Amino acid sequence: MFIDGPVSDLPPSGQIATKLFKPEFLRVSEFLPQISALLNPGLGAAPVLFEKSNTALVTDSISNLQRVERLLQELDHPILEHNATKFYSLHAAKASDVVNQLRTLLAGPLQMQLGAATTYQADDPHQPDHPDLGPAPAGFLRRLDRQARRGGPAQHAQRG
Repeated sequence: MFIDGPVSDLPPSGQIATKLFKPEFLRVSEFLPQISALLNPGLGAAPVLFEKSNTALVTDSISNLQRVERLLQELDHPILEHNATKFYSLHAAKASDVVNQLRTLLAGPLQMQLGAATTYQADDPHQPDHPDLGPAPAGFLRRLDRQARRGGPAQHAQRG
């Protein structure tokens, strides 16, 4: 049986069913190994990971699927609850250069802490640049700007 919708709407049972779980903020590749202890190893159906769509196909008892669903509801929240958009003036650095440096610095484990919701983009250099810098602190941006000072026109970076 394939369950489309909340498993919590069904009565708990040992009936075997399949459900797609699609976290909004968590990466399913990080969540899936953690729920393995909740699943019945006797079923022989390991969860199937669809990494590009951040989705997992899980087959188990309805009771276990309900536990996974409750756990996902508790854990699948943005790390930054009070995220706001801010603008920072860059007096000499190009916003696209700052974005490239941020991508390099915030890769790997730090990016996982920031979550999938943080993105970095820069506009055409003939227009003001407005990259979305996520939670980057203002002091960090000022230091990058000072390092890149070349006397060019002011550009802008956006934090969101």
